[in-house]
Amino acid sequence: MKILPNLNTKDIRENIRIIDAIHFKKFMKSSPLAIILVICFTLFTNIAFPIIIKFI
Repeated sequence: MKILPNLNTKDIRENIRIIDAIHFKKFMKSSPLAIILVICFTLFTNIAFPIIIKFI
């Protein structure tokens, strides 16, 4: 059962990207490990998030 329409997923992705941009600016001043975590998080949201929504 797919409850969420495509527009909602796009809005959620845009919000995640905005949040990532804010966090990325903060993490650039801190450690490289944090930058790696942000990259992993963005990859997860871009790849796994749409797959999860398809299965819902």
